Amino acid sequence: MPKDIEVLTAEVCPYCGAKEPLIGTLAEKQVEKGVDPKNLPGCLMDVPFVVAKEGPALIIGARAPAGKVYLDICRKCLGVYAVRVEIGEAVLSEMMRGIPPGLPSKFQMKG
Repeated sequence: MPKDIEVLTAEVCPYCGAKEPLIGTLAEKQVEKGVDPKNLPGCLMDVPFVVAKEGPALIIGARAPAGKVYLDICRKCLGVYAVRVEIGEAVLSEMMRGIPPGLPSKFQMKG
């Protein structure tokens, strides 16, 4: 995603108000041990903001509005919530990179 993105963050669990993120805490401990933060796994969803009927007409490589949602789990109530949301544009091929073989494309229409 380009540098001109809007970033929204959440410091506390929206369900119970605790500040005890599971993935974030584990990541901090790994960074303290010297692990490069870029090599840490996380829970990330790429979200294309495209109307389904426009999907088949879109060309791979085209730019489209998109977002990245970083999820975490509250250690207190086990609620799953977004800790960071990045809103901007992405190249369609970048968003579609994570589709496992055999699953339909994000833009494929049913029926």
